[in-house]
Amino acid sequence: MIYILAVSDEPELYNNSIDFPQVDMLLSCGDLAPYYLSFLVDRYMPSVRIMVHGNHDGTYFIEGQEPVNLQYSEVFAGMFSIVNGIHVLSCDDYDFLDEDLAIGGFSGIAAYGEQPFYHTDFNLTQFKTKVIMKKRFSSFSGVDIMLSHAPPDFGLIACGEGNHKPSEKLASLNDHLSPKLWLYGHIHRRYTNCDLNFLTRDGAPLNLINACPFQYFSYDQETGDIELLRLPE
Repeated sequence: MIYILAVSDEPELYNNSIDFPQVDMLLSCGDLAPYYLSFLVDRYMPSVRIMVHGNHDGTYFIEGQEPVNLQYSEVFAGMFSIVNGIHVLSCDDYDFLDEDLAIGGFSGIAAYGEQPFYHTDFNLTQFKTKVIMKKRFSSFSGVDIMLSHAPPDFGLIACGEGNHKPSEKLASLNDHLSPKLWLYGHIHRRYTNCDLNFLTRDGAPLNLINACPFQYFSYDQETGDIELLRLPE
């Protein structure tokens, strides 16, 4: 069993620290400052620390600097940064893994501008092509966990307008990546009473989870099942 703390958008745990009993992985879906992620790393000491960027993550970059992709951020070395791509964790390196674990990531929101803060349909098409080629010419069959800042549009999230509207183009990656779990941010829970977490769709597992401001859950690597865990008293 893997214990995961997923976060995005609001630094709620900074002044409201919770004693989670175990955090194997810290996964950030964007729009969180380096000081906050540094606090979480020091507080919970997760073995795996991975982030995608949101549209308000300019503090991670020096002006003119190319986005750091599939490596640790040069500005904040505590988090492994994915602009777009797939990172595989080896079970030989982490004792809580039963087998290798593939994590996909896609940063930003759909708008015209620079990656990693924004992405266009062309950027998504490029990423989709890479995935298709990887599946065709290697043993790759999909990812276990997908991270994005923007929410994918599976016709379930009944809120969000403009830049906060769920993305159909992003959702089109689902058939190629086949994730067992998809974490996203960007839609703040305090903005809506609508459901933002969907464990099933038409009776089949989906595990689409909103990470804003945080979610703590267990992930069964063999079955793909997740359990949203109650907070410690």
